[in-house]
Amino acid sequence: MPSNKEKKTKDNKEKTDIRFYLSEKAGRLGGFNQFVFIIKNTLNKSEVRKQIEKKYKVNVVAMNITRISKKNLKKAIVTLKKGQTINEKV
Repeated sequence: MPSNKEKKTKDNKEKTDIRFYLSEKAGRLGGFNQFVFIIKNTLNKSEVRKQIEKKYKVNVVAMNITRISKKNLKKAIVTLKKGQTINEKV
């Protein structure tokens, strides 16, 4: 059984791997049931899908990932199942 310190480390890791991102363009994508996240450069689509579905309790239908130039980050545009949404305060 993991100790409390290990649990906190694991929770903190998940929080820093994926961040909800809101901008003017990202806000418009919400109308198409798409949401934008900033993710670490080391993550792939399946890892991002699992973490988003677990954290926000939604079903991911499709995903596009692009690199952010000159930074060690990627941007994930995630399409959710019809009728689902993410309410995140930024």
